[in-house]
Amino acid sequence: MSKEDGMFKITKVSIFLFVFAFFISCKSQADKDYDELIKMINSDRCSDAIQFASKAIEKYPNDARFYSDRGYCYYVNKNLYNAKLDFANCIRIDPNFADGYYGLAIVFDEEEQYDLAEKNFNKAIEMAPNKIKKSIYISGLSSLFLRKKDYKKAIETIKKAIELNDEGSFYFQLGKYLFLDGQKQEAEKTWLKAVNEKKFTQIKFKQMTYAVLADYYFKEKDYKKSLENIEKAIELAPDNNLYIRFYNQIKLLAK
Repeated sequence: MSKEDGMFKITKVSIFLFVFAFFISCKSQADKDYDELIKMINSDRCSDAIQFASKAIEKYPNDARFYSDRGYCYYVNKNLYNAKLDFANCIRIDPNFADGYYGLAIVFDEEEQYDLAEKNFNKAIEMAPNKIKKSIYISGLSSLFLRKKDYKKAIETIKKAIELNDEGSFYFQLGKYLFLDGQKQEAEKTWLKAVNEKKFTQIKFKQMTYAVLADYYFKEKDYKKSLENIEKAIELAPDNNLYIRFYNQIKLLAK
């Protein structure tokens, strides 16, 4: 298992889902249906969401949002071909629909078509309708540089996202990139700053930050701090079996 795997793994899925939280609508019937679709996605009901989005597309064939979210669900289900078709349809309907380019970027990234991924990330960044979405697209681009093992460029890029949006999840990413770049103490400071000071729009990233801190202290043989942090991760994600197994492993060493 590489350094990029395990507890340090950050998924583009989480980043993509993060985008949905900032979409503002004016509550037409299509908007209400869209809200319902988002509830399904946020509840990890992607199979139901695909069926719901397909029916919505029949009702609203020119609403790019439903193609975008169905594409996301196809992406989650590893159906990259259909995901790509849906994201392309977003752009066909609205050439300025930034989420469509972002969707294509994460699919190309998954396919290791890095040049195409970078091109679409940059297109999404260029067309971002606001600073929040722009920061999210930039964070996706930083993950691309991570996949290419260009840690310094990943650090530089995620810092640009932080300048636009002081979001806790970006500090989680920054700490990860610093760690992989060999800047372990800076990584620790960044993660501690995140859990102690920063707001996390998605609580998932906070528990992941506690988990990477636990992993960091475990490797440093500071089992007491490792135990404290994995306990905090479990408080936020009590159903995470990986955390629980790690907790049981540390508990024996922390005595």
